[in-house]
Amino acid sequence: MDLTRRDVGLFSPYAKEVRELYLRAFPEVERMPLWLLRLNALRPSAHLEAYLDGETFAGLTYSVRCDKGVYLLYLAVNDAVRSRGYGTRILDALKAEAGKSPLALDVEIPSDDAPNNEQRLRRIEFYRRSGITDTGVTLEEPATSYRVLSTRPDIDPAHVRVLLNRLSLGFYRPKIQTRARSEGRLLS
Repeated sequence: MDLTRRDVGLFSPYAKEVRELYLRAFPEVERMPLWLLRLNALRPSAHLEAYLDGETFAGLTYSVRCDKGVYLLYLAVNDAVRSRGYGTRILDALKAEAGKSPLALDVEIPSDDAPNNEQRLRRIEFYRRSGITDTGVTLEEPATSYRVLSTRPDIDPAHVRVLLNRLSLGFYRPKIQTRARSEGRLLS
């Protein structure tokens, strides 16, 4: 059965489930205010969506879509139905929507010192199995750094900036750096 996507507004029938999953799935330091996501989702390019399998709430995404591609900021699978392939199915739907344009997202860079390092590694492996690879682009924030992954490893860092601006109404402005994928060193 195909998953059904539903936009999530303030009075959406899935608003409560989306809110609760969002709060459980993402650490506070990584969460944009939900009201800002909902506000931004009023624009045609930004989407806060619930994914349903029949009546079962399977997960949520927050993404932006434009001619430069699709940037996925949040993907969470309902913990009550995890390990049933929903994450892959949600990702496949977004990749199909992106078509020939890149689907991009960011993940925390693995670090032996990080308390969630095992989770970081599992997340990267999940995306790798789904055909999403390292781009050599890094988002630098004061507290942590994120690796940008994409269906197109040659994604232009300028496209990443455009997509991030659309995601956050320009509020999220990390430093974007490019590194050699094979060497792991920064180029600029």
